[in-house]
Amino acid sequence: MIHAVIKILRAQRLRTTQVPARSFRVLLALMLVALTGSRLHSQQLQKPAKPIWMGQNSGVIVCWTQSDLTVAPSSDRAKTIFSAAVLAQRQFEAFKRDNIEDNRNSICSYALTVRLLSVVGSLLSYEETKDTYCKSATGNWVWPHPSYETTYHVIDLNDPSKEVELTNLFSEDEILKALLGDPVVKKALGDRRTRKAPKTIAELINVFEMEGLSLEPLAGTAEAPRGCTFTLPEDILKQFAFHHLEDGKLAVRISLQPDVGACRTAHAQLGVVLPIPEPLRGPLDLAQACKEGFLMKDARKIAGDRVTKFGFRVGDRGRRRRT
Repeated sequence: MIHAVIKILRAQRLRTTQVPARSFRVLLALMLVALTGSRLHSQQLQKPAKPIWMGQNSGVIVCWTQSDLTVAPSSDRAKTIFSAAVLAQRQFEAFKRDNIEDNRNSICSYALTVRLLSVVGSLLSYEETKDTYCKSATGNWVWPHPSYETTYHVIDLNDPSKEVELTNLFSEDEILKALLGDPVVKKALGDRRTRKAPKTIAELINVFEMEGLSLEPLAGTAEAPRGCTFTLPEDILKQFAFHHLEDGKLAVRISLQPDVGACRTAHAQLGVVLPIPEPLRGPLDLAQACKEGFLMKDARKIAGDRVTKFGFRVGDRGRRRRT
């Protein structure tokens, strides 16, 4: 490209006597600088996003950037077996079917934020926050407020299509005992009219739902301000991450749901301590030391405030935008 420009300029100079030699050299230099800068800028735009975290676990490569969270076999990194971007697109299509297809005059926005929480052996936990909103293009109706939800998800890197449950790793008795022994849960159950202790996790969830019990964190935080209360999600067994090792046991964080509309953007976790499953003992030690994977206690240190964001909007003159 540069050589072609030089030839054109030289030919032009031969055809006219109005461009002095010095001016010709200055013009040529300026055009070469512009072309080189343009080429460098193009190369910079084509550079892949810098990883927030990347590691190899259980025969796969996990790569987390601000544009995607992907999992690919170590033997073939071009073959993606999990992608947050693909997941976001799929969820957005489902959102459109549920909220737009019956009302073509809708203007809706859909945002999905993903944050990696822990990677232990073949188990990967991530946080997913959805922020959605719809209104009528004609002004006939509007959602009273945006919908906002934060959930945890756990996948097995050997088969990312299947979500993992706590009961795949611990017995239900161990999990129930840990839940009932938590001070926040104890306080909520202490206010019950009926004192009979739940015998199963399903019964515990049902007690909270039927009796309208709330979990109030012991201290307020930026994510869960004082005065906000929470409840146990129905899929509590799927919403967890490995936080740290403590006195030979494993500290697990479980995502909670706000039960007050004014606190819809708040988020809290329930911390329980469980015995370490023998198959996870080695992977947990490696993750604790950040040698292979990492635990949730180090997630903020690794990523800071960086997350992966996807944004969609439909209804503005038929446009769809993804960011």
